[in-house]
Amino acid sequence: MKTIRQVVIPVSYKEGLLDYELPDHIKANIGSIIEVEFGKKTFIGFICSDFTSTIDIAKLKPILKKLDLNISPNLINFIKKAAHYNLAGLGDIFKMVLPGFSEKLIQEIHKITLGNLEYKFNYPTLVESQQEVYNYLKTEVIEKSETCLIEGVTGSGKTEVYLSLIMDVIKQGDNQALVLFPEICLTTQMIERFKNRLGFEPIIWHSSLTQKQRREALAKIINGAAKVVIGARSALFLPYKNLQLIVVDEEHEQSYKQEDNVCYHARDMAVLRGAIEKIPVLLCSATPSLESLVNVKYDKYKYVKLNNRYGSATLPKVNIVDMRQNKREGFISQELLTELKKVLEQNKQAMFFLNRRGFAPLMLCRHCGYRITCPDCSTWLVTHHKSRVMKCHYCDYTIPLPKECPECSQTESLVACGPGVERIAHEIQEAIPNINVLVMSRDNIEDIESYSEMITQVANNEVDVIIGTQMIAKGLHFPNVELVGIIDADMSLYGGDLRASERTFQLLNQVAGRAGRESNIGKVFLQTFNPDNPLIKAIANYDKDSFSEQEVQERKMSFMPPFSRLIAIVLSDLNEERLKKIVREFYTHAPLNNEVLILGPVEAPIYKIRNRFRYRFLLRSTKKFNLQEYVKKWFEIYKLPPQVRIKIDVDPYNFN
Repeated sequence: MKTIRQVVIPVSYKEGLLDYELPDHIKANIGSIIEVEFGKKTFIGFICSDFTSTIDIAKLKPILKKLDLNISPNLINFIKKAAHYNLAGLGDIFKMVLPGFSEKLIQEIHKITLGNLEYKFNYPTLVESQQEVYNYLKTEVIEKSETCLIEGVTGSGKTEVYLSLIMDVIKQGDNQALVLFPEICLTTQMIERFKNRLGFEPIIWHSSLTQKQRREALAKIINGAAKVVIGARSALFLPYKNLQLIVVDEEHEQSYKQEDNVCYHARDMAVLRGAIEKIPVLLCSATPSLESLVNVKYDKYKYVKLNNRYGSATLPKVNIVDMRQNKREGFISQELLTELKKVLEQNKQAMFFLNRRGFAPLMLCRHCGYRITCPDCSTWLVTHHKSRVMKCHYCDYTIPLPKECPECSQTESLVACGPGVERIAHEIQEAIPNINVLVMSRDNIEDIESYSEMITQVANNEVDVIIGTQMIAKGLHFPNVELVGIIDADMSLYGGDLRASERTFQLLNQVAGRAGRESNIGKVFLQTFNPDNPLIKAIANYDKDSFSEQEVQERKMSFMPPFSRLIAIVLSDLNEERLKKIVREFYTHAPLNNEVLILGPVEAPIYKIRNRFRYRFLLRSTKKFNLQEYVKKWFEIYKLPPQVRIKIDVDPYNFN
């Protein structure tokens, strides 16, 4: 009798598990990393099950060989549950477990000697409020392997508290700790902070690593030499030898939501892995997500709070600027410009925030009204003055800055409408010449290294004014920044996004928190055309609790997350008429169930991206209903043709 093993390989395929024959001369069990042939190529995989298959054994290919590497039963369980929850293939999840695998990795693992690590921890003295939080976390969360939300105002010392807990964890045996950050926070400044406290350099994991760096880091993670790993969201899936603590910093951050390939939320998957591994998970934020706050309310998470900034630092004063009363031409109020001049005269720094790249979001013709759009997407082209181009921020389609209207050929009729960060920089430099202005946005930052170089410039006071998008809002500590100016504060409040208010509140609070982080009292000027908006007032008064409670009640009344379940399905095709026909047919085959409300099909808000037309369904159910199984059944009933691409997003954050 021949032995059959069920295998998962890091490839996108419809089948859940693949059947292979296990030859008598190969001794491999569940969790063994093996090599198999799939199609005409050779892949690594892992044995997931020894379930006996009904397939004709004569048709099975043999497992080629067993490699000197295994993954744990807990990790296998995590792969299965992550795939099920996110409606993803097991192979797609496994791609993130051993990324870029080669046999050099195994050689690297055996090359590393662990030895006896002598820790040279640098414990700070925690202030009384931090010590109370530390004591609670140690006894009620770490020792009991719970999940806990740590809320604390910006600069309150959340990082200091969890660093102390990390030290406690890793000095015991071969324990490992993982700290997740939004990728843009993985700067030299943050890494140095960890290095100074731990006494050694943590392992870094992010998308900019070279193949060699990735292999070396992965080898240390697998053999246990990596005691502390600081990583972006994908670090959560790696095969740690003995992971004993997970920290998710800035847990509210939308960038934890992966939008391409497998759609998953790293915060939620961290909680899942913690539950499977029976290890503590710390979720940290100055402005926690409503999902986490509701989980605290229903006793799913523990909760602690830090109310005050560390040492002598105080929260900055927030000034609301009513732009309806502004008499100055341009996008910066006279009030903010006057304050900027005062700050610069005192050799202090200022930071301006506008979450819009480029010079202007729209170029139109004053003669015929034509708006310059992307030919491949349903979006306007954004003007970039520095590079003298217009660009689509969805597909990167680019044209030189036009000298005449493409529609009516009129010259000098094109006008740039609205501000981007480049325009704010231009306006400041015109008003105050001979100062150093630095623009920080995705357009002029190639990777984490270039971002770190800019941060070093700011920290060394080589820059007077920093102007940036949301990447300047997170995890940065600039002691000399005394003024923060927020342009178009209410810009992101409008549209069909159910999280627009929550996200705006979180982002603007984070930006405001960059001012006055040490002894100087910081000032924030928040420009808005809607100063009476309750959200704007809540930010000015640091009234997070009232805002959160109001937002929770509105979500509850409208039966939206976190009180219901949502799954988005987006179907796209290069052929518009074919897509319309298929979408109608797909809808008629939806399983009948009173527990599910199907919203759609409708054209996606951005109807065309990269020449693909897009229709969206939004499914809503109660929290108890198994919406994933419903979706799987729907796709089993109606088989979509191969020309149609499918994107399934469980718990969607982006509704474009």
